Amino acid sequence: MYVKCSNVVEALDVFDSMQTKDILAWNTMVIGMGMHGHANDAQQLFKQMQLEGIVPNDVTFVAMFGAFRHAGMT
Repeated sequence: MYVKCSNVVEALDVFDSMQTKDILAWNTMVIGMGMHGHANDAQQLFKQMQLEGIVPNDVTFVAMFGAFRHAGMT
């Protein structure tokens, strides 16, 4: 909800406070960061997700492509 309303700071606060983060939560944050032009933050989340043992899925990779596209990196 916070990401959809362009409040990425609040979205990150909620995300960081989650005790258990599944692939849906990670993908939501990566998509949200990408939607609002924060490709570097999306990339950091992607790396952090992998470090925490979460395996990216198809949605994750599409979200990363979208993040780079929104930031003009394609």
